[in-house]
Amino acid sequence: MPDFYAEIISLVVTCDRPDMNMYRFNGHIIAKEKTGDTKEYPLNLQNFIPRGSVVGNSEMYAIVVYTGADSKIILNQGKYSYKSSSIEKKMNLIYLF
Repeated sequence: MPDFYAEIISLVVTCDRPDMNMYRFNGHIIAKEKTGDTKEYPLNLQNFIPRGSVVGNSEMYAIVVYTGADSKIILNQGKYSYKSSSIEKKMNLIYLF
């Protein structure tokens, strides 16, 4: 781990509420250092990796912001209706009786 990260004693992440728009992400990280200084780093779509992405051959540090039903990919997919044929519907009724 680089020396820079050893000097940080707290991080505060502030970002937009979860929404369906896959092409927008805004926020910032406020890092408080041992010296008492605070630095602010902007977060945007360039820093965002959506759920389900695969990152290979790289080393990085990550902060998970949205999980579960709040992730953008889940919000974006909406309601899904399953298709079934009329024969399947009739067979379901027959099996029910």
